[in-house]
Amino acid sequence: MDRKKLQILILIVLLLFLVIYGIYQLTSVGTQPQKETKTQPKPLTSIDTSKNLQQQIATKNNSYEISNLIDPFYPQIVRKDKAKAQGLLENFDIEELKLTGILMDNKEYKALIKTPDGRYFVVKERDRIGFKKGQITKISKNEIEIVETIKSPTGETFQTKKILKLRTEEVP
Repeated sequence: MDRKKLQILILIVLLLFLVIYGIYQLTSVGTQPQKETKTQPKPLTSIDTSKNLQQQIATKNNSYEISNLIDPFYPQIVRKDKAKAQGLLENFDIEELKLTGILMDNKEYKALIKTPDGRYFVVKERDRIGFKKGQITKISKNEIEIVETIKSPTGETFQTKKILKLRTEEVP
């Protein structure tokens, strides 16, 4: 019986030591001085008049304009949800599509587009294509021209022109 009590006592002492050591480690982490690499600005020691203070404030560039900064939480790559796309060709990136044929119907060119999953679609000018809502602006004898309107992270919109060329060497 004495041996069992001694074991329990040793166990309690060890647990008490571990708890005290853990509390010490937690409190010592928050109180350690951190090394600073930046120098702190010097505080103003004396202010003569309110006009002098206004001049000091006016000469320093203390403005913060959010319009010049990029939102760090704005996703850099935005892909449309496939279920939300209007047409089936809006589910793919333009670089994934292949121009396989061009034909003329009623004095108007139409193009045959092959998707990566093997399906074919006939498109005409002003059709939407690609998940960035590109619009077909011109179809010629051997290529189609697509204009995409892209919104940058800063909120600016600009247009990019992409061309899909008909590759006759791939046709069997």
